[in-house]
Amino acid sequence: MAIATTESLEKLRISGERTLEFSAADLRRGSRYLLIEVPAGHYEIEQIRFSSWYQYDLNSDYWQFSVDAGKVSYVGELEIFTSGFRIKRNGLKLVNRSSYALEFMQEHFPNILAHNTISYRGPGEDGFLDYVNSTSFAQQQEK
Repeated sequence: MAIATTESLEKLRISGERTLEFSAADLRRGSRYLLIEVPAGHYEIEQIRFSSWYQYDLNSDYWQFSVDAGKVSYVGELEIFTSGFRIKRNGLKLVNRSSYALEFMQEHFPNILAHNTISYRGPGEDGFLDYVNSTSFAQQQEK
């Protein structure tokens, strides 16, 4: 999962086979990608907290995803955007940017990709990663 925001985040909570909580320090450290090992199963982005008094509690199928055993499961890029001048309103969406995620993995974690396929597990479909994982593409990359 990647996170793209101009807002400071205090906490991101994901529930599922294992509950994951990312603090403000976790969300600022390193790159915008969160790459962690979790048990296979179903998960849901449950809460995004901006401060102790301002948060989004999410409870829709849109925020649910699954993680496959033995694969890198890319969930999408969580976009948090703000509109308005005097009264700010935040919007949230989970966007598929699998080509950027693949590029990030190839650059920073080629050893993981050497032994695991990457699949898109966020909302909607993704033919790009299916193509990347196909044998014809893999053979082209070896040449």
